[in-house]
Amino acid sequence: MREIKFRCWSKERKGIGIVTKICFLTNECDYALGKKKGDTDFGWTSLDNVILMQYTGLKDKNGNEIYEGDILKYREYDNLSHKQDFSIDKVEWGETGDSDGWAHERHFEYIVGGDSLADVYGKYCEIIGNIYENPEMIK
Repeated sequence: MREIKFRCWSKERKGIGIVTKICFLTNECDYALGKKKGDTDFGWTSLDNVILMQYTGLKDKNGNEIYEGDILKYREYDNLSHKQDFSIDKVEWGETGDSDGWAHERHFEYIVGGDSLADVYGKYCEIIGNIYENPEMIK
């Protein structure tokens, strides 16, 4: 079963934080600013003050967890193989599937540049930033 984890972008502090708790009843989350437990804990804040990013359940070639909003350097997937050139794009929840509907219908999953993240992760992909700290990396 996939581990459900979140991190967040703090709009106030302009940094990435690890979300330790979420309470949807009060519209709040508890987070630590930084990328590992033990970093500076700011306590509970309104969900309006942060942007939540969910863990995809996948890791890049260096073993780093891939979250929504990460920017990946990856090889596009085409016709059951990977292209030789690298591309750079962001991870997001979106629609994908075969354009002709032959193998499977269009559906929603984590994608990067229109490709299924499940097709491009692993030895060909590497996290090089995220859309909040490095927006200039996305065209």
